[in-house]
Amino acid sequence: MIEKVLGISMRHMIYHESTTLGYTGRYNLLKAIDIRVSKDKSKGTLFELKGAGCRLLAGWLKGKKESWNDFFERVFEYDGNFTRIDLAINDHYGYLDIPTLAKKIERNEFRSTFLIEDVYQSKDFSNRGSHGTTLYFGFRKSLMHFCFYQKDHEQRRKRGIPLEEAPIINRYEVRTRHEKAQELAHQLLKIENFEPLVFGLINQTICFYDRPPDDSNAKIDRRWNDFIGNHEEITLSLESDPMTLEKSFNWILNNVAPSLKLIKEFGNIYRVNLLGLILQSTEINKEGEKMLEVVRENPELFKGEIKVYRRVIERKLEKLRKEKKEKQSTANNNVHRTPPSTS
Repeated sequence: MIEKVLGISMRHMIYHESTTLGYTGRYNLLKAIDIRVSKDKSKGTLFELKGAGCRLLAGWLKGKKESWNDFFERVFEYDGNFTRIDLAINDHYGYLDIPTLAKKIERNEFRSTFLIEDVYQSKDFSNRGSHGTTLYFGFRKSLMHFCFYQKDHEQRRKRGIPLEEAPIINRYEVRTRHEKAQELAHQLLKIENFEPLVFGLINQTICFYDRPPDDSNAKIDRRWNDFIGNHEEITLSLESDPMTLEKSFNWILNNVAPSLKLIKEFGNIYRVNLLGLILQSTEINKEGEKMLEVVRENPELFKGEIKVYRRVIERKLEKLRKEKKEKQSTANNNVHRTPPSTS
């Protein structure tokens, strides 16, 4: 099933004993895709692809010159049943101000066919900063609900990215379960552009106004109208970076790099390649070997991720150059010049 449906060789998988959800074990690919298996054939095989798993599979499909439609077709070919599908719309421009929408909900300046709407506004009391606002439309355990949240705040909290540098400002998600997910999968299989589907679902179920909609002078909120009406075409994207090495990269860049540089300078003084000796004395673990196998088979998979890391390092280098230049300028301004003596 793994090789036929995912199109990924079993030699890249690592097996773990696991009783989660009643299964007897799971195969894992790069800590991103889990395939749960059981000796009980009635349980079938469960493929779990969360955000990282979907990004990894997107890169894998792209490397093989395939699309999401090819994957959906294989799932149905082998009698697969989608139990959950989430579709995410990334807002890079900030069409909506989610805290403002939260206030509109409090003032009842909206209509919705959903029975419940929850608003979560999380705070970091250590520095009095906001973790962002999240809006839920519909019961989270229902067959379908929507979730709007401030992605830039989430990235600041999880990855330490400043708000102004976050590439995505908001994220709008359509989350489906069980028969709704299966129905959505069949719809996605028939189309390449899923923009009318997603925005149609949102437009049919939610609308924000400039005042309570029962007011005879009520008009659709301008920003909401722009969001619904002026969006660009959206497709099921394969332009997704797996970001598999992100935690290791950030840890090395922010915590280990200063020590590595110090060791390198010590080695330069005593003409000993200490860093080279350190690398020679260590071995790549089993998971690392599996990762290299995957990359060798599909070099396209991590190209985007490496570009991301390179941009991060280049920004840091540029920042260091500016700081060095400013320090030098300050030092020059503070130089004491003795005035010429007069007689």
